[in-house]
Amino acid sequence: LHLSAVQADFAALKEKYAALLASEARYRELAAHLEQRVQEQVVSLDTARRQLYQAEKLAAVGQLAAGVAHEINNPLGFIRSNLTTAQEYAAQLEAYYRATSPGGRRELEELFPDFRALLRESIEGTERVARIVTALKDFSRLDRDQMAPADLNAVIRTALEMVRPQAGGRVEFVTELQPLPSMACNAGLLGQVVVNLLTNAVQAIERRGQVRIRTRVEGESVFILVEDDGRGIAPEHLPRIFEPFFTTREVGSGTGLGLTVSNDIVRAHGGRMEVASAPGKGTRVSVVLPLGKGGK
Repeated sequence: LHLSAVQADFAALKEKYAALLASEARYRELAAHLEQRVQEQVVSLDTARRQLYQAEKLAAVGQLAAGVAHEINNPLGFIRSNLTTAQEYAAQLEAYYRATSPGGRRELEELFPDFRALLRESIEGTERVARIVTALKDFSRLDRDQMAPADLNAVIRTALEMVRPQAGGRVEFVTELQPLPSMACNAGLLGQVVVNLLTNAVQAIERRGQVRIRTRVEGESVFILVEDDGRGIAPEHLPRIFEPFFTTREVGSGTGLGLTVSNDIVRAHGGRMEVASAPGKGTRVSVVLPLGKGGK
């Protein structure tokens, strides 16, 4: 009788153990499935974040395009005019060479200074166009995952090259860029941040004004400061400026994502953004980035 009871207990234990093993297998399967779902969600969120960055950047490119087109058309206009005149000069040169009289040589000598000036101005115009196109290409590039040592002052100068045409001469840009150590960062994304801040500063100035861009190093941090003397931000709006789609501009004048994306980019670099503003007294935006292991 005792042996039968032991055998029954042992059989029951084996059954429970088998049930536990089956349960553990199910839990492992569920855990693996859950981990896969989490990874899929992470990838999905990362894809959405990238799409948000790109959508905001494309909107910024659209806003910059009109000013850039105007800025390119100006040098193209005088290059065309200069080269037309140079073509006429070339025809005259050919004629003067054929006429070897002293009078012809004197007229030829009078053409040289003007000819050189036309060519110099044309070369400067093509260099200006090249800088604008390069800045636009750098700003629009898609290699946003690349972290590499970069010169933040150079990033700021490129951003300024992009935004300056928007101002149309009504905004004075003042730069105070202190020497900065090279730091590991995503230069394309930080350039997007600076373009957003400069664009906001220009749009905050209703008539004429000044935008000041400064950089400095304090301890283990790099500071980028963008200040304007525009209309400022109302106190009740300040707590919401980083919210997606929040904007104080007219409908259609912006995406409402500029500061949201900029703040996201800065935080991804381990930094922070600070905004100080008052109605009628302008706005100062500070971007604080850690040098960390990237500074050298």
